[in-house]
Amino acid sequence: MKHPNSETRLVSNGVVSLNYAKEAAQQPISASFNIDHLRSYLYNESPEKVVILAKSLLTPAPYPVAEEVLKLTEDKYGRVRRFYIMTMKDNLFLPQHQETTVTGNPPERAFALPPSDHSPFYSCPLQLCNLLIHIATL
Repeated sequence: MKHPNSETRLVSNGVVSLNYAKEAAQQPISASFNIDHLRSYLYNESPEKVVILAKSLLTPAPYPVAEEVLKLTEDKYGRVRRFYIMTMKDNLFLPQHQETTVTGNPPERAFALPPSDHSPFYSCPLQLCNLLIHIATL
């Protein structure tokens, strides 16, 4: 579930740029993250060395993926257990937007990682690992 204001907020703040195949194209083909905003939106709790590495590795993301609507069938939906890990210091996908996602399509259980930014594998890898092990044992 995409929060309705996320894209507008990020594009209008210069955090994300939409890339088009042709100047007059109506549909973007990818989205690029402004590297000047990496620290404040993706890695606000991550070590500086991660931010430096990310700047060299980050590439445009295919745009249609962000707009794609997942089609589920009633006979198969719910066959796989679902859990949600909320990243509580996430400045890209804000915690209140994560709450909307969880409320709109409740998982079996939601967990919170209080020290995590958008990238918990960088900002709190040990806590993320412990939480994933815990979820695997449920």
